[in-house]
Amino acid sequence: MRLTPSLCLAIALAMPLALRAQCSTPQGNALLSIGGLPYPGSSLVFSVAATPGLPLALAFDTGAGPMSFPGGGTICLGPTASFLTSLFGPFMLVPQTGVWSMNVAIPNDLALVGSTFHFQAGVVDATAPNGKIAFSNGVALTIAPLPSYSVVFYDGFETNPPQGPWTATNGLWGAFVPTGGPGAFDGVKCATPSPAGSYPACGVDTTFQSQIFALPTVAPGNRILLRYQVWFLLQDGVDSVHAMIMPNAQAPGASFQFLPGASMTGDCGGVWTQAGADLTAFAGQFVRLGYRLIANDCCCSGTGAFVDEVKVVVTGPPQIGLNENWDSPAGMGIEWTVSNGLWEVGTPPTSVPAGNTLPPQPWSGSRVAGTLLGLDYPSCGADTQLVSPPFVVPALAPGQLVNNLYFHYWLSCQTGVDGGSVQYSTDGGTSWNPLEGGYDQSTGWVFTSVPLWDAGHVPLAGQTIKLAFFFISNDCCCGGAGWFLDDIFVQ
Repeated sequence: MRLTPSLCLAIALAMPLALRAQCSTPQGNALLSIGGLPYPGSSLVFSVAATPGLPLALAFDTGAGPMSFPGGGTICLGPTASFLTSLFGPFMLVPQTGVWSMNVAIPNDLALVGSTFHFQAGVVDATAPNGKIAFSNGVALTIAPLPSYSVVFYDGFETNPPQGPWTATNGLWGAFVPTGGPGAFDGVKCATPSPAGSYPACGVDTTFQSQIFALPTVAPGNRILLRYQVWFLLQDGVDSVHAMIMPNAQAPGASFQFLPGASMTGDCGGVWTQAGADLTAFAGQFVRLGYRLIANDCCCSGTGAFVDEVKVVVTGPPQIGLNENWDSPAGMGIEWTVSNGLWEVGTPPTSVPAGNTLPPQPWSGSRVAGTLLGLDYPSCGADTQLVSPPFVVPALAPGQLVNNLYFHYWLSCQTGVDGGSVQYSTDGGTSWNPLEGGYDQSTGWVFTSVPLWDAGHVPLAGQTIKLAFFFISNDCCCGGAGWFLDDIFVQ
């Protein structure tokens, strides 16, 4: 665990009994609320009332009660913000006028499923037998299995002929083994209008459409998600490739409509990225999926567009809060998406080709999200979002003014021209609004926070939102390693 100088480390796990009794005794500590669902890789938020200015005694353990067996522990904390480590990894505690808000990141460890943990707040009672703590209340949590999803549509194009079951309108598209461009994301075949690595610059408007299939009805709160892998190199701002859906596809005159956040142009940076859209609004309908390439200015073209691993899944409702450190083997998983390329999740290399900037190693763990892990970002046409899953912004604890987004970032870019910002959406990604602040060249990793409120400083607490980390470079001058993110959480 690495700490910035502004943070205080206070760890006292499995503390000797004599030391436990030395903690100052706050009065009236009480567990006020808990937010989130307890499963591996999720985030929980606890709010605890405390006496301002005095240490707070907390216990976190497994089994029948506090300090019952190894793996538990009692933690004595001062009144300043602290990072500490225990069985559940990093805790972030922030005093808010007598209220401590604790963000608990549960490790993505399937072995934890079925385990029961206790979290309690109370006072140190030096007169109690064995110096134990007198707890006023608490909560028992059983770690649940990971949220599952069911696949209702899938095509990796491996067994498809060039046409069928998908068909092209106006030519070009097909399920091919590419001889130019990136090759397939998985296997040997993918969908593309440019299997040889080029497409015509004039008069191209062609769609590759799926067969008609049914989207299921879903329980309230559950979601239907489209996910696919995409690679593209197109004339920036002119040529484009779009994911589409045709609602009520069996009806006469049914037509395609663009899906928000699923239109690409410019340079993907030479990497496949996971794109997608929320299809919940079309639950219970017969639909078609489509991918449309448009190029009609007769100037120039590029390598083209390539699509692979198309799937539609049903998954559960948005979680409360957000916590992501990228260290799951699944990387972005099924929830995070990229709009317009570049973003990757993985371990940056320790050496790069000549002419490129060496990227950072992760702030914590072994993985990080960044705008290309081993190459500088394109100086022309980098206009991209890393989009979070939807989540419910936790309710405010008593005395808390606003929730905050916290994250570590590292940024190497053209100063004053290129850079990053954070956006939020309350309509599933159809429209985006800026959060406060922007991000330019940094010297090393920087820990920052952003208040989650709108332009009028009205907190977003209780709303379901998405976040987007937006990076832009479009003056075609010069660039750098790009923007890297780690340890993202909302509290």
